[in-house]
Amino acid sequence: MELAGAVREADTFKISVPNLAQARKMLDRLIGERIPEHIKRKLRQGRDTMDKDILRDVLHVCENEGFFSTLVRDCMQLLEKIEDADSALAMAIKEMKEEYLEKALEMCDSFNYKAKAVDTARKLLQNIQKANKLIAKAMKSVDYDQLKKAVKFCESFNYQSAKAGACSKLYKRVHSTRKQLNNAIKAMEQKALSQAVGACDEKRFNGKVYRCDLEAQARWYLGRVTKINKLAKQAKKECIEEQVRAIVKAADSIGMRTSIIDGFRKLIKGPYLKFLDEQFACASKVSFCIPSICCRAPSSLR
Repeated sequence: MELAGAVREADTFKISVPNLAQARKMLDRLIGERIPEHIKRKLRQGRDTMDKDILRDVLHVCENEGFFSTLVRDCMQLLEKIEDADSALAMAIKEMKEEYLEKALEMCDSFNYKAKAVDTARKLLQNIQKANKLIAKAMKSVDYDQLKKAVKFCESFNYQSAKAGACSKLYKRVHSTRKQLNNAIKAMEQKALSQAVGACDEKRFNGKVYRCDLEAQARWYLGRVTKINKLAKQAKKECIEEQVRAIVKAADSIGMRTSIIDGFRKLIKGPYLKFLDEQFACASKVSFCIPSICCRAPSSLR
């Protein structure tokens, strides 16, 4: 018992003393003869399966009975490694940090630990690494579909890092801007289009302006609507038939409606005499214009 206590103390405090190896060998032989076979089987089972519950139970028996052989010592060291690894895995999985997971898995791999938590941590690490790649690509491109893909993937395993938060914020901003663009195109109204396009020109998208097919489409419509409005105001003053018809045709092609253009539509669809009356009224204001004199439609609307 004294020899066992001395070796245990030396191992516990990692003390290097002369003849320790010889003493351990002698102790192993002596104690090995005393340890029942069923205890040895339990020790080997715990060592081979790395089941910490089995190891704890059998080592508790060994401690009470004073069994302290090489096999017992190996199982004690293994249990310590397993407990340390489980703690590291639990923290890494909870924190969801790439560096913590890498260190915890490195610890497990060092003694070939194959617990369920190891598989969970490894899968989580793979997901985080994939998420970070998706985030980096999406943040650089400011592409709506890539941002959406990155955000949805992060949400699929509740990944909430600073990078994931920044990506989510950018996605919401792009989503809101695209909604504004779509609403402006649907309204086909100059002010709404101007505001939507202006929002895209602000450097609020990861330090960049926002460019995409939808933005380009809205910008084109803005140019078209602006031209039509300008020509419509001039045509209202003159009420020249070919100009009015050309303006209505251009507005109809993009689904544009304004009070002036709706008035032109009524003139075109209504009795022709009413159209003539409107022409004479406009002519009298400027003391000029004969109904038979028709100007050609502006080239910009042909």
